[in-house]
Parts: sequence; C-alpha cells; structure tokens
Amino acid sequence: MTRADSHRASAASPAATDSASGPGRDGLLLAAILAAVVATPAVPMPFDLPDLRLEQALALPALLLLLRHRPPPRRLLAGFGPIDAALLALGAVTTLSILHAGLVLGEHLSPRDGYEIVKLVLYWTLFRFALVAGARPVARRTARTALFAAAVVAALVALAQYLDLPGARAAGAWWAPAHHLRALARDGRAFGLAANPNYFGALMALVTLAALAVRVEGTPQGGRWAAMALAAGVLGVVLSGSRGALGLLSAGLVTFWLLTLGRGSIGPRVLRATALLAVTFLAAVLLVETVPRGRQDYLTRVAGALSPTGDSDLALRLERWRGWLGGRGPGAESAPAPALGGTGLPAASAEARARDAHRKADVRRLVAAVERFRAATGTVPETPATLVPGFLDALPADPADGAPYRYERTISGFTVAARLEDPADPDYPLFATGDVGNYLQNGDAEEGEGGRAAGFRALPGTIWERASRAALFGDFGIAFRGSQSAPQRRAAVYQQRYLNRPGGAPFTATVWVRLMPESRGEVFLYVNVYYADGGRADPYARVAADPTRPGVWQRLSLTITPDAGRRVDFIGVYLLSDDFQGEAHADGFELVDGSVPVSFPGLRAADRAGADLGARFRRSPLLGSGPSKATGGAAVDNEYLLVLGRYGLLGLAAYLALWAVLLRAALRAARTGVPPAAAVAGGVVGLLLFNLVAGSLYQLQLMGLFWPLVGLALSEGRRIAPER
Repeated sequence: MTRADSHRASAASPAATDSASGPGRDGLLLAAILAAVVATPAVPMPFDLPDLRLEQALALPALLLLLRHRPPPRRLLAGFGPIDAALLALGAVTTLSILHAGLVLGEHLSPRDGYEIVKLVLYWTLFRFALVAGARPVARRTARTALFAAAVVAALVALAQYLDLPGARAAGAWWAPAHHLRALARDGRAFGLAANPNYFGALMALVTLAALAVRVEGTPQGGRWAAMALAAGVLGVVLSGSRGALGLLSAGLVTFWLLTLGRGSIGPRVLRATALLAVTFLAAVLLVETVPRGRQDYLTRVAGALSPTGDSDLALRLERWRGWLGGRGPGAESAPAPALGGTGLPAASAEARARDAHRKADVRRLVAAVERFRAATGTVPETPATLVPGFLDALPADPADGAPYRYERTISGFTVAARLEDPADPDYPLFATGDVGNYLQNGDAEEGEGGRAAGFRALPGTIWERASRAALFGDFGIAFRGSQSAPQRRAAVYQQRYLNRPGGAPFTATVWVRLMPESRGEVFLYVNVYYADGGRADPYARVAADPTRPGVWQRLSLTITPDAGRRVDFIGVYLLSDDFQGEAHADGFELVDGSVPVSFPGLRAADRAGADLGARFRRSPLLGSGPSKATGGAAVDNEYLLVLGRYGLLGLAAYLALWAVLLRAALRAARTGVPPAAAVAGGVVGLLLFNLVAGSLYQLQLMGLFWPLVGLALSEGRRIAPER
C-alpha cells in the first residue's frame, strides 16, 4: 500500500487509526455518549438557556473527531447521502420558518428558537460519529455494553422508585421535576433516570429492541449484558406505566419479527431471546399487579388506553386535538335566550321584583356603555367612572342602597353584576353579564341524540341521560343518578376543556342543580386543572348542593385561579358524586373568565385561544409560525400536529421525509442480515406510532439514544451504506 493509499484509508475511517486490540478513542467516546444518554440528568443553565445534557457536551469532541484529517472542501460533503440530505432539508425549513415568523409575521423571536436547529446538528453529529466509530466490531461491542449497563442501572432505579425504597424519591429530584415526583407518589409511574415516565418508557423500549437484536445476532456482543438489558428494558417499560411506550415496543417487536421471519432466520437464538422477553414481561406485569401502586393497577390502565370516554388520556388528547383544529363543537354559536323555568323557591314581593328588574336594566345599560367605549377607544375602561360623561350622564346605582354595581375586567373582556332579591329568579342571587363567553359546550344540553347530550362525557358506571324533566333553561337538562350498581363508587358527568392559556387569571364554573325528593348523599360541582407541564390540581375545588333543599334549583359556583407562571392545559367541570342514591337534575353548565357567575341565557361560546398551534398554522399554512419559544408552546400531544403548527406544510413534508428515509435505510440493511438494522426499523415504526400521542424528534434524551443506534446499526461491517 502506498503512502497515499494509507492516507485515504485513514481519512475514510478515523477509527482505523485506533489499535486493533481496543475500542480506541472513538469507541470509548461513543460508549460514554450512550451511557450518558441513559444515566445522566439535564443540568439547568442560566440566562434562560436550554438545559444542558452530558451527551450534548460530548458531541463536540465527536464532531471534531469526525472532521479530523479532512481538508475544508470535503468536510461537509464526504459521504453525504439521503439521511444527511433529509436532516439538512428539515433544518432548512426550520430556519425559513423562524425567519418568516420574525420578519413577516412579526412574531417575537427568542434565542431558544435557534436551538431547534442546533438539535438537528446534534442528531447529525451523533449519527455520523456512530456510523464511523462503529465500523470496528470492538468499538460497537464497547459502546453497546456501556449502553446496556446504563439501562440495567436505570431499570433498578425505576424499581426502587416504584417500591418507594428509602431515598429513591429524593434522588429522583435530580432527574425529574416536582410534578413527576408527585405523579410517582400518586400513580406509581416510575421515571428511572429520565425526565418523565413516558420518555423513560420510550427510552427503555429502544434499549429492548437494541438488546434483542444483539441477542439474535449471536456475536460476542450478545452476552450477558445484552440479556440483562433485554430484561431491564422490558421491566422499565412496564414500571413507567406508559401506554405510548408499550405501543412503541409492541410495534417495534412486530416489525423486527416480521423482518426476521421474512429472511427465514428463525433459529434457537431467536426463540431464546423471544422467550426471555416474554418471561420478563410476564414477571414485570405480575410484579406491578401483585404490588400495585397508584390509583389504577397496570392492566386496568393499559385496557383503558383506547377509551374515548371517561376521564381517559385518549379522551383528553382528542379534546386537545379538537382544540388544535379550532372546532367549536356543539353549542358553539350564540343563540337567543332560551325560555326559563323557575327555581322552585317562593317569589319575593312585587317591590323586590321591581327593584330586580331595575337592576337588570341598569346592568345592561352599563354593558352597552362599555361596548361603546371600547368601539371608540379599542379597550375597556379601567373603572366605570371613565364612562362619565362621554358615554353616560351618570353612573347607575343599586335602587335599594345606592351602592355601585360590580364591574370587573377579565382576560377576555368584562362583566357587570348586581345582587338580586327574588329567590325565584333563575339568576338569583347575582345577575351578571358582559363580554365573556362560555368555554363549555352545549351547557344547556339542548343538543344531543337520544339520551346523550353532545359535548358531555361520563365516568364509567355513571347513570345519566338528557331529559326534558331536568330542564331549567330551554327544553332539556341532565338527569343524573350516580352509580346505581355501586352507589359508593365515584360517578360524574363532565367536560374537560382545552384552554392553552397562561395561569394567574380567575375562572368561574357554575351549574344549576335540583336534588329530587328521596335522594340520599351529596352531589358536587367539582373543578380540576391540568397544567401543560404535566402537573394537576385534582380537585382544585368543589362545592356541594344543599341536601336539605330538595326540589329547589340551586346555583353552585366556584371561582378558581390557576397558578401564575404555569400554562393551563385543561380545566374540567364536573357534576360529581361519591356516594349518591336518587336523582339530581342539572342545567346551565358554564365556565367563564372572571370571578362572577354570568347569567346563562344568551351566553355566547368563548373564542378559542388565539395562541394555539392550529390558529398559527391557519395564519401561515406553508411555513407555520416557528417554535415561538418566547411565548411558550402549546401542548398538543401529537408530533405531527406540532410540526404542522410550527413549520407548516413544508415542515411536515420534510419531517415525514426524514422518517421515510430512515426506514428505507434500515430495511435495506435488515434484508442483508443485520439484526440491529431490523431493530432500528422497528424503532422507526414504533416511534411513528408513539408520535401520535407524544413526540420524539424534539426530545433530546430519546433522540440522543436513537441516532447513535441508527449509526451503529448501519455501520455493521459496512455491508451496506445508507447514504448510497
């Protein structure tokens, strides 16, 4: 070999310069990266910079090693292929979208927006470095052993968390935020050495596929560490309680086995690896069923994964997706005030009723003046005194005591309110109106089919129907009978509304309830709050109907103020019982901005939040509106919708092209007899499913494992080059 030939070989494979007897610095660095991905926490950074992970820091020397011995013109173009091109295309669209958002749409940009491009550079570096370093078997073996050892440690930590061993929860604070520690205590969902249980489960699913491939391959790499990692990965998926991770693993395994069957390579190694996986899964499920933690046992949680009714995660996701699409749902359009019934209480004197009529007229006059003021100035007044004399000659006052009427500016408008004297009035004891809307759909139950009111859901076992006998407003209301088969079981009719709003501003939930004679037990108006960071206030508050007033309509109302500094994902409004027998009627469900319940007749539907991803997509369909890190992103639990909202149709096309190119490369390598490539193909299929209910491409820890696994699989003996 000439000196020139030697130089070319060294440039083509940096790993070739390492000693044949060891993994070399490339192999050791790759091993450190894979171990760091699984085992190390993210480190908070100052100045509102993104958290830093150890594998990100290690990617810098990996990039320098990639570029060594290459003259500048060849650094970026050597070996450039479809995977590189797909990452470059997604990066280009992301850059265009960010620039378009700032320069054309006038969005407020943040330095964190550019980090979305840095992520793609990181993924390319990890992929390319693993592809080069993994050309030597000893480097592959070292890297995978480090990964498998870290996965075993992570699974043991998750087991300690699940069993609530001393110190496990306190140590977990290094990896997960406080709300996931609360979820661990409440639901028994372990997060191991990851930031949350869903991504821990997904991470361990990818480890399981990688370990299965190594065991099937039967090389010296398929030793005890791969067997332990296979068992640890399955245990981690179960302990996480993540149904998305279980779906990822299931789809990945089916893909892997189909590719293995397609090559006719079913043998003892495949059977032994499959048996180990099955036995470990059964043992893990037996463990969590025998020692249950949290509000639901594992099998019940998994069985409810696809339930679109009840208080299920899928039902919440469907509501969030409807919110993204911007659909208003039933009862969305303003309608004339429906006919009113009576509360059932004795009416006040004629004089009191006359004063109430005067108060309502005053309130409507104030509302009209505020509307004229807003039309003239573009805003609502700070106080009603601003309306005099330009929009009112004098401020109206209560006819009984001369007190001013209550005025409140809300996040979406304003309200004006007056106290009433007549208990028979459906607005008693407070009449309020203004420019606010009802976030609940079909609050008067007028829309529906048969016995079901559109927009409402119920907890399993709840007995309820849409019925005319239950009407206070209009022709229908909801007749609620709790859980007749097991009265002590919690029952509820409710709506969970997707808001995507910052906390700190008050909301008021209201419902009218009438307990029928012979009823026993309590019925509540119950409100909970789900935050976008995964935290919950459940319950946030509740108030019971007075059981000593059967046959009388009672207005139950709760004002809540979600935490400032946190984004509100959902607010749930429930008609709920824990131990109720009999029948209760309910009508006039509402959730409005502000601290007062608003008169239900004629209450319009609230506008959707203007900052949601769907609205941003509709504003700029081709390029979207960028990541908008400065204003906080919407939690949509669907990466396809997330990409569409952020980067538009071009971004979604580039995103799907990247997955397609990855799958094609993995399938080509798998057909030549490379089991790790079959595992990568399974991982791609699994992640495509996982992305329907979560997201992967922008989750650094998950992608920090995935891209090196792709590079390792496609480097296997250099039998296939994915870029050619």
